[in-house]
Amino acid sequence: MDLPLKGIRILDLTRLIPGPFCTMILADLGADVIKVEEPAAGDYERQIHPSIGPVGYRFLLLNRNKRSLALNLKHKRGRDIFLDLAKKCDCVVEGFRPGTMKGLGLDYKNIKGINPGVVYCSMSSFGHTGPHKDKVAHDLNILAASGILHMTGSSEGPPVIPGVPIIDIVTALYATIAILSALMAKRQTGAGQHLDISMFDSALSLLFDVARYVWREEREPMRGNERLCGGLANYNIYETKDHKLLTVAALETKYKRRLFQLLGMEDFTEAEESITTTKVSLDKEQKAQEAMKKIFGDKT
Repeated sequence: MDLPLKGIRILDLTRLIPGPFCTMILADLGADVIKVEEPAAGDYERQIHPSIGPVGYRFLLLNRNKRSLALNLKHKRGRDIFLDLAKKCDCVVEGFRPGTMKGLGLDYKNIKGINPGVVYCSMSSFGHTGPHKDKVAHDLNILAASGILHMTGSSEGPPVIPGVPIIDIVTALYATIAILSALMAKRQTGAGQHLDISMFDSALSLLFDVARYVWREEREPMRGNERLCGGLANYNIYETKDHKLLTVAALETKYKRRLFQLLGMEDFTEAEESITTTKVSLDKEQKAQEAMKKIFGDKT
């Protein structure tokens, strides 16, 4: 059985994680992905350890199932080769700072001129419009700018860097969804389109749960004390007597009640479904957490 994207050709001009993660998914789905790299240096991921032989492990993972070539797009010969490839491709994915591709004569307008049906996906820190479009940022910067970093960690300490590059990955997923949607639209209309994928916009979309505290309660979210960020006794991490860590995720009311019954905490079964801004409910959740810390701390 053929893979769903068999026959789709994609030119990949991206580096590091967001773009390559996106095109990795498309390649896994059967697309013919041609990775275009800078001569000599190539994708920065090639040099990042740990390595398998001379090539970085993460580079090999993110660029599996792809073909590759090196082109110097600053030289006319390199640009001519790229344009020749672009005439025959279904999609171009690039991750340069806004304006870079235009300066090379390889932006959407120029590629559309030779390939009207091309799907052209631009991935950048803050998008191609707006006051921050010329700024460059990595995953950690976007975590901070969006407010996600503020919500990560315990209430007693400073923000904590997540264990995985969340924004790089979610941006890649949004780009993948956008490309697949544009390819579907092209089937119906024959027309291509320019997709502007912003890491910052992608990050903001993850704040749907936190936003309610700002919009409905007009307050700043509390790190380590909101519903899914450490504020609930029944959705938390506890240490056992033998110093192991136990996750508890009894969110639904019936499971929460059963949990408290099994732990002999019947006095807490009438606690609210979720933490609110009132001091009474916050105190109740904190007392329930302290009780559970003691219970699990006495068990192996």
